[in-house]
Amino acid sequence: MPKIEKLPSGSFRMRITIGTTKEGKVVRKSITATTRKELKAKASLYKVQHPSAPADLTFARAVDLYIESSEATLSPSTIRGYRSVARKLCGLPLASMPLNSITKTDVQQAIDQLSTQTADKTPPALKGVDTGKDYSNGRISPKSVRNAYGLITAVLTRYDIVIKGVRLPQKVRSVITVPGDDDMKQILAAAKGTALEVPIMLAAIGGMRRGEICALKIEDLEGNVIHVSKSMVKDKDGSWVVKPPKTFGSDRYVELPSYVADLIRSQGYIVKCTPSTLSDNHARFLDRHGLPHIRFHDYRHHMVSALHAAGVPDHYIMQRGGWSSDYTMKNVYRHTLADHESEAVQAAITHFEGLLGDA
Repeated sequence: MPKIEKLPSGSFRMRITIGTTKEGKVVRKSITATTRKELKAKASLYKVQHPSAPADLTFARAVDLYIESSEATLSPSTIRGYRSVARKLCGLPLASMPLNSITKTDVQQAIDQLSTQTADKTPPALKGVDTGKDYSNGRISPKSVRNAYGLITAVLTRYDIVIKGVRLPQKVRSVITVPGDDDMKQILAAAKGTALEVPIMLAAIGGMRRGEICALKIEDLEGNVIHVSKSMVKDKDGSWVVKPPKTFGSDRYVELPSYVADLIRSQGYIVKCTPSTLSDNHARFLDRHGLPHIRFHDYRHHMVSALHAAGVPDHYIMQRGGWSSDYTMKNVYRHTLADHESEAVQAAITHFEGLLGDA
């Protein structure tokens, strides 16, 4: 057992050996606690969570072990995301390297290789369909590359391999389509009387996510208020399951216009498909009617823009959309407010020009 030191603050510290650098320098980890008993427990736990990497452990195998050990504590969607990243990494030279031999240069090369790979941008429902439209392939997004780097560092850190100073692609603010009022009128007119009418209105007016819409039952509607308390998501094996929302704010009550509530009651159901099928049907619907391609999720952007233009306070928009904080709404949806901000700026300039004119 390494030596335990008592610090001037009254806490206790232990330095445990966690490995050596390629130059032969011993690397130690400092652990502190308020009591000796707690310190020993923390040191033991650290060693369990950060085992030494066997000489024959490859990076690809280490990724698999990391994902398997995380399944009990992380959501199915997060695990699926990890597996998606792992598939991108498995085709790189990094995958077959022994974990203990990986250097900053190896990680940098993997990041550079990922940054030049291409990704298919064709909507899933339109793959293999001659629509006459160009859905050109593009590079893997900087966000996806950064996610891959996050998984790489998490796996290496588990074995106390610390890599710093890797250059990552710059963040790019995503360009998100915001359907305007004229767009929505065209879309709703085309969807009238179809199975897409209700889900489109629930997204554009109620601000609901497609998984939330697919998990709704007729029993969730009382009067004009619908209770959003669950979501349909993919389990780790890829099957669709209904689960409670990930955040407290996503469990909410949303008041609907009478027309929407009455339509739901008259048809006796809300939607009879999975989120992926809903997106596929929506893409084909837009193409069939010659409407501009937008994601089903973009209807939530319309709700934010419309409510903000109407002067609705942010806290109500947050509640209606199911955000637990205003961080996501104000950062991810900031672009939806650009037109209204420019109007405010112009009003301010006009005001000040008037003052200067009187001077």
